[in-house]
Amino acid sequence: MFNYQIRMCFQDVDGEGIVYHSNYLNYAERARTEWLSRLGLQNQEIMELGVAMVIRHIEMDFIRPAKLDDVLDIDVRVTESKNASTIIEQTISVAGETKVTLKLQLVYVDTHTLRPTRIPAILKQKFEENMKGN
Repeated sequence: MFNYQIRMCFQDVDGEGIVYHSNYLNYAERARTEWLSRLGLQNQEIMELGVAMVIRHIEMDFIRPAKLDDVLDIDVRVTESKNASTIIEQTISVAGETKVTLKLQLVYVDTHTLRPTRIPAILKQKFEENMKGN
């Protein structure tokens, strides 16, 4: 499992000091990008393989609001990796209290045709290693 932290500032919250709901998608994306980097994979390098990872489906559960000055812990873990899709689960919490959970299905498409394609071997290997480390 990988953890990424970010502190909430004024641009993240509404007039009542509560994190605006759509911002959680941005934080989750940032955490996944940092996670890939930690695995030794850069988004640009993946695209140079002729493959793009696209989100096909997201489930989000808003449990409790995060607020101004909270430090969000965003966990990223692969729970399933198949030949053409991957399931990633993310938990956003503050001081151990879960605020939001996300479950994403990523699919792989050829960058030229935008048609489904198999996961590149290097990605599959890294994701399977990550699952073993959970």
